[in-house]
Amino acid sequence: LRIGLESSLEKLDCPLGGVIQLRAVSDCVSENFPFGKLFCRTYVPVSWPNKCGHFDVIYKVYYGPEGGMSNHLKSLRKGSTVEVRSVRRWLDKTIFNNSNAVGNDEVSGDVYVVGEKQTTDGIRRKHYGMIAGGSGLTTMLQIIRRMLLENEEATFSLIISDRTHWNIFYDKELTLLAEKYLNRLCVFRTLTRDYPRDWEQGIGRITKEMLEEHIDMENADAIFVCGPDGFVNHICGKNVAKNVRTRTPKQQHVISPVESTKVGGLLHEITKLNVENTKIVVF
Repeated sequence: LRIGLESSLEKLDCPLGGVIQLRAVSDCVSENFPFGKLFCRTYVPVSWPNKCGHFDVIYKVYYGPEGGMSNHLKSLRKGSTVEVRSVRRWLDKTIFNNSNAVGNDEVSGDVYVVGEKQTTDGIRRKHYGMIAGGSGLTTMLQIIRRMLLENEEATFSLIISDRTHWNIFYDKELTLLAEKYLNRLCVFRTLTRDYPRDWEQGIGRITKEMLEEHIDMENADAIFVCGPDGFVNHICGKNVAKNVRTRTPKQQHVISPVESTKVGGLLHEITKLNVENTKIVVF
């Protein structure tokens, strides 16, 4: 969904890892909602950071009681209006520097620094592993788009899990980005339920072997995980999944690395991953 801003020169002021809130009132009135029903939900802007005049969000249409907002967005036509409210959420800036401190809630506009990984060309680079389930890809896409432009030394390995090939989105763009940024972005997908006969990537749930093959766990500076509760539980363990659900209002605003002692799931089984030195960030 593309949403226009008030001016063609205006940019969406959204911090890295941030979300925005969409609010709208449906035209359908009833006895319980004589002025229409108010819908409200948060979404991740996925536009390139240098875009002016508009921004894009990705939404998935749900049916039934939980699908009110998505069905309303689907019904919108060009020229319709929707209220956009900023939600103060951002990534802890220590994730992108050399400090392992957590809980820093300060915001800086220039926090993306080059890390510790020494390469053959003398450039120090940081490597980020990304594990996304379903619509959790939107958060990863936002980070990738911005960091590819703002930090030329950052590299990414992205693993995406979808149920069927019908659930795949942004596949073409990610393929083109991986080709354009050949040495900086690697993408791997796996399908858990239905896949075409000519499917050449992963089949089934994400496994320990998939993570070890497609993410340099030994040298990863941070691992980002985003997806439904069951997905987070599978990757990081039930303690991390529970911690995400019970975050305080302040913790919901500042996304910091989780405590290493709480990490379980597949990440806990990978011996090459040092959870004390690698930041595990869960959305």
